[in-house]
Parts: sequence; C-alpha cells; structure tokens
Amino acid sequence: MSDFHLFVILTVVLVASASVILAIRFQHTLNHGQKMVLAMAQGTNLGFVAGLFIATIFPNQLFLSSLISLFAGVIIGGICGYKLGMISCLEGVTSGLMSSLMGAMLSVMILPQQAIIFIQLFLTLSFCSLLIYPVLTNHSTRIPSKKWFLKPLFILLISSGYLIAGSVLDHSPNHHPVDHHKNQDIS
Repeated sequence: MSDFHLFVILTVVLVASASVILAIRFQHTLNHGQKMVLAMAQGTNLGFVAGLFIATIFPNQLFLSSLISLFAGVIIGGICGYKLGMISCLEGVTSGLMSSLMGAMLSVMILPQQAIIFIQLFLTLSFCSLLIYPVLTNHSTRIPSKKWFLKPLFILLISSGYLIAGSVLDHSPNHHPVDHHKNQDIS
C-alpha cells in the first residue's frame, strides 16, 4: 500500500469520526429531515470514496472490489448516521451501499489517475458536508455580515491544501489508456 492509500484511509476515518462528534453535539438541535440529509451526505460521499479506493487496491477484480466496497460503504454510512437516530442510520447505510457500488463500477471505466481525482473531489465534498451541521442549526434566513463568507472560504482553502498535499503522496506510474469498448471474441 502506498502513502496515498494510507492518506485516504486516514482522511476517511477522520471525516467519519468528525461526523460522529458533530452528530453528538448537534443531534438535539436538528430536526428529522436535517438528520437524514446529513447522514445521506456523509454516507454518499464517503461510500463513493471507499468504492473507488478499494477498486484501486484490487484492479481488474470488479466482483471482489464490489463486495468489499459494499461492506465498507454500509459500515461507513452506518457510522455516520447512527448517532442521528435509527431512520438516519438506515439512510446512511443505504446511501453508503449505493455509492460504494457506483464507485467500484466507475473505477473500471476510468484511468487510475482519474480515480485519484474523483477520490480527491469526494474527500473535499466530505469535508464540506461536515460544515452542514452548524449551518442547519442556524435558523436565520439572512447572512449576518460580509465577513461570514470568509470562514467557508478559509475552510475550503485548508481542505484543498490538505488534499493537494495528499495527492503528492501518489507515486503511481502513468498508465496507458484502456479501451473498454473492445469486443473480445471468446472462442
């Protein structure tokens, strides 16, 4: 396993842990629909990362990577939703299951470098979806001041810098494009 793989695992664990901590902190101030949205956002983003990530570990083994991805997506989605209630936990589980399978299947259609870009994109979305917790507890419909925009911008810059630093850890060689549309005659 490369340093980039360890970076992705650590990041998924940190985001899932932060999701549980934020769920514990804000569970009493969120309504039922908000809890379901949060569980779905975290389950979908982290499940997709898990599907792509596991498929990069087991290249050319779609069945095995799909099975392991399904299991990982269910676990991650359940972890992200279990402190928000039973229905939210079920929402996280089903979102993680569906998105992990989509990530594993997408990995067959794209190059390894493109999979890394998708992993980075969905890790960024996972970071950003953590910001939904405090936003949903604020019941104000207007923006308090122009300085309010600085905090999300600052967090976006920090998370982007973190993910760019993680992509430097990827030392995989550039692969040649694979033509997935070839018809192979099996005789």
